[in-house]
Amino acid sequence: MPYENEGNLRTILVHLAVVTCCWAGICPPLAAGDPPYQAKSSPAGKLTLERGIPVLDVGGSPETMGEGIGSLALSQAKGILEYPRLLARQYRAEFLFPVLLTLGNGMIQGIPAPYMAELKSMHKHSQAPWETLVAGNTMFDLKKFVLCSGMALAPGTSFSRGSILARNLDYPPVGNISRYSLVSIMHPEGKHSFVSVGFPGLVGVLSGMNDAGLALAILEVIDIKPGLKRFDSQGIPYALCYRTVLEECTTIDEAIARLSKLRRTCLTNLLIADKKEVAVLEISPDFVKKRDPKAGVVCCSNHFCLDSMKPAAPLNPHRSVERLDYLEAKTSSGNIRFEDICANLDGVRLGRQTLQSMIFDTETLDLWVSFAGPPASAGPFVHIPLKERLTKRKKKTPEVTPSPVSHP
Repeated sequence: MPYENEGNLRTILVHLAVVTCCWAGICPPLAAGDPPYQAKSSPAGKLTLERGIPVLDVGGSPETMGEGIGSLALSQAKGILEYPRLLARQYRAEFLFPVLLTLGNGMIQGIPAPYMAELKSMHKHSQAPWETLVAGNTMFDLKKFVLCSGMALAPGTSFSRGSILARNLDYPPVGNISRYSLVSIMHPEGKHSFVSVGFPGLVGVLSGMNDAGLALAILEVIDIKPGLKRFDSQGIPYALCYRTVLEECTTIDEAIARLSKLRRTCLTNLLIADKKEVAVLEISPDFVKKRDPKAGVVCCSNHFCLDSMKPAAPLNPHRSVERLDYLEAKTSSGNIRFEDICANLDGVRLGRQTLQSMIFDTETLDLWVSFAGPPASAGPFVHIPLKERLTKRKKKTPEVTPSPVSHP
């Protein structure tokens, strides 16, 4: 059953004290019906439209990628810069901006140098105010309103020969934000190429897959067992941590090892799949713990499940427990078809908050994505083949330094 009318307003208001952003917008959001993107190209990359889905393709140095993102995508979507202010205004929390922006400025100073270079180049070539980009890349860690659902299916449990990762991205639909959704294909020098499904201006990754068939999706968590650390203001914003995983790792075990060495900010579930297995990583500033699948399937929403992490009486934002139970019940029989996955995502939709829905195939490197609606989960899902695009610039194995639609 859909859960769009089951919001926990108290939970949202409590955690809105964490709305971090002072994205001082430089133009109003687009009116409904206006196309947010047009096809463009430059020496830094290109932006194309594939059956209505905007696909950005950039590569090279951090400065070159930042130039491509800024000039081709963010320059066409400046209305997105209004989003955090509009969101805070809706919940009457604008008075928090100065303090929360200070926290964001502190966090951004600790990000790895290549990401800082990319962000500065993005700023230069989009002319977006610096403070808006800082806020947009730290807002996820200083608030809790990404309320999502997802599932990962190991080989032998679905239509694919490999693993499948499917998820809804649920987010307050203020200011037509869904119209700025973007698929970005990134080719960083000396790293794994990857695809990210998100928004322009975000250096990190919320949902993505790399050229080795490692896919992941972040789902925020509200609370943890009393006495365990909830937040580290000196940590790396979580979306940047998960981009690091895609750039440097090929398996779940490698991802766990890499994440364990990164200083992390807050509480998240990471739904993750490689070509051979699937899992949920329950993550806090102090721990990275693996939740194994049941009969090859693992489902996820917005609470911890491991006894070592979950509180005795956890919060239940937008019926997180019931959404998880629903997905587990629907995926328990095995032999899950593509159509079943789409229906299961739609079964846990959060109404107009379901801004993006997607399915990654780690074996074929295919993506099916919907930006329609919202709810996006109602489809249609557009098929975007990625294998050739993710591997086209790879001349040798990356040397990493830890630091409707067609369907099968």
